[in-house]
This record gives sequence, structure tokens and C-alpha cells, in this order.
Amino acid sequence: MTRSIMPAFQRNEYAAIYVGRLLAGYGELEFDLANCVSGVLGEDKETGFRVLFRAKGESARIDIADAILFPFYKAAGLRDVYKTFLGAMRHCKTIRNQYAHCHWLDRDGVVYFVDLDTPVKRETGIPLAFVPVTKELLKQQEEFFCYCAELLIFLSCEYLRRAGRLANHPWSIPAVMAEPPLHAPRDDYPAPLPDPIPHKLTKPAQDKSDSADNL
Repeated sequence: MTRSIMPAFQRNEYAAIYVGRLLAGYGELEFDLANCVSGVLGEDKETGFRVLFRAKGESARIDIADAILFPFYKAAGLRDVYKTFLGAMRHCKTIRNQYAHCHWLDRDGVVYFVDLDTPVKRETGIPLAFVPVTKELLKQQEEFFCYCAELLIFLSCEYLRRAGRLANHPWSIPAVMAEPPLHAPRDDYPAPLPDPIPHKLTKPAQDKSDSADNL
């Protein structure tokens, strides 16, 4: 088996696939958000991207976009849809961040993670509360990301239509989707988790054909 920096994902491929798409997909949401900002600012398509992506941090980019977008969308009669989107975007950010700043392990075919952002803020001790994720939950979270993207696309196109800058578009408001949980209930896995033991990468056997003696 090929070495991996993420052995838990190597043994549970579904986690690698879904978590990878969620981490990469959040960047697509930010791209669409910047496009919305450019849309309300007029014909200058570059400014929205410059404003958002010069800011560091997901929360800062959402807050900046909100300060710009809200008055335009409110004036266009899109306040309620925009508020629904804003809540969805912030939940997607929470999902993204918990997976970006965590440690993973697996036991008996179940994948667990611990979000390190909160426990490291304690003055003493770093309690590690591992929580499980399932394929079904990760799929639900990705569907929510898609729902957020559909809200963004609708807002972008509908604002342009109401502003008289777009004749028509095929997008409609998606049906409201409830926020998915951040992780599976721990009660589903009542067995206590052992103390995490850092995995050690095994050094592969040297290929003699690549040794210095054979160069």
C-alpha cells in the first residue's frame, strides 16, 4: 500500500472524497460570492474579487461581502432570500473550518475527528473530544454546499434582472434546506475512544535502482 499522510482516509476512502470536495468546494462558494459583489458594483467585474480576496480569513470575507451586498439586495426586494443565503454560507464556513483545522483517526471502520480550534484556547490542558462522521452525513453536508451555491447563483442573476442588466435567467429560488449537523451523534458509537496515538509513517524499502551507487 502506498504511504499516505492521512492513513485514516486511506483506509476509509469515502472520507477522503467527501472532505476533499468540501474543503475545495468552499473556495468555489467564495468565488461565486465575489462575483455577486462585482455584480452589484456595476460593470467593473474585477473590484469584487479584489475587495474580497485581499481580506484574510473566511469570516472577514463574508462580513465584507455582507456590508456591500445587503443594501443592494434589500433595495431590489431580495432581502429574505439574501438572509437565507447568508445563514447558509456561514454554516458552510463552519463545516469547512472544522475539517480544515482538525486531527483524524479511525477505529473499526468509523472515522473520527477533533476540531482543535476551541480546545487549544484553554489556559491549561487540551481535551480532545473526538466525534464521528459518516458517509451519509458528509453527503448531506455536500448537498448543503450545493444548496448554498444555488442561492448564490439565483441572487447574482436575479439582481441583474431586476436592475435591468439581464433579460432573463433559468434559475429559481431553491427549496429551503435545513442545516446539516456538524458531526454524527456520539451516542451512535457508545464505545469509549482510546487515547489517540500519533500514526508513524513507515519508511519504504529503498529501491536499489534509485540509489546513489546506481546513478
